[in-house]
Amino acid sequence: MPATALVKHLQQAKKDLDLMTAMTKLDKYRVLIIDDIGYVKKTDSETQALFEFIAHRYESGSLIITSNQPSANGIKSFLTP
Repeated sequence: MPATALVKHLQQAKKDLDLMTAMTKLDKYRVLIIDDIGYVKKTDSETQALFEFIAHRYESGSLIITSNQPSANGIKSFLTP
């Protein structure tokens, strides 16, 4: 799933007060691949939605993340306010 599509989906679910249901629906997949995480704009709301999903997924299944950026740059961009 492209990272931008996932983030938009999660943000809409959060606005609809249905974030947990949206995340739980993805639990049926043993492995999820988030593609092109480098394209996420990294606004506060996008970063928060992605963080919540990764934290949820950590306890429920495997996750593979791809990026078009070197790994150090990609990680720094999510850790830097």
